[in-house]
Amino acid sequence: MSSNTELTLDFILPDETTAQKLGSALQVVLGAGVDDPDLGLLLVNEYVEYDIETGFLSQSGDWTVQLTYTDTAPIPNDVFIGLAASFTVAPL
Repeated sequence: MSSNTELTLDFILPDETTAQKLGSALQVVLGAGVDDPDLGLLLVNEYVEYDIETGFLSQSGDWTVQLTYTDTAPIPNDVFIGLAASFTVAPL
C-alpha cells in the first residue's frame, strides 16, 4: 500500500439504499496475517479490518459490503474489486 492508493467500502443496506466510505474517511487496518476460525488462514494484505463508527448500523437486517482498491499511480492504474461479504444486524 502506498500514497497512490484509494480504498472504498460500498455498503448495501437492508432497505436497498447504499452508503460509501471513501479513502481518508476509512480507518482500514491492513491485516497482519491471521488464522480465522471461519475463513482459515488469511495472509498479510489478503484482508482488511474496518471499525464501524457508532450509529452507522442503523438498520436491522442483511447488509452487504465490498472493498475496492485503486492504485492511482500513473502506471499502472489498477482497480481491484474484492468479493462482496454479507452480514446481519440484529433487530435494533
